[in-house]
Amino acid sequence: MKLVTRHVEVVLSDEGQTALRLAGLDFPEAVLPLFYVEDTDDLGMWVRAARNDGVHSVLIRWEFVLSLDLVPLEVKRIGVSS
Repeated sequence: MKLVTRHVEVVLSDEGQTALRLAGLDFPEAVLPLFYVEDTDDLGMWVRAARNDGVHSVLIRWEFVLSLDLVPLEVKRIGVSS
């Protein structure tokens, strides 16, 4: 499945949550973190992450990902609507 240019909610292992918090990302524990996927490779997903000093690209290793929830794509209307 193509994940690049998609928004995904990620269910992370405890180690994955700790790793992202150590990388300076803060997200509520009861909420799935939402990321925009810039690229994927054998190591994991490269995602955009907003931190206090700007937007960064962060690698989320596959070993930390327990599940992904793909956010539905918006339907773009073309033409005249009534």
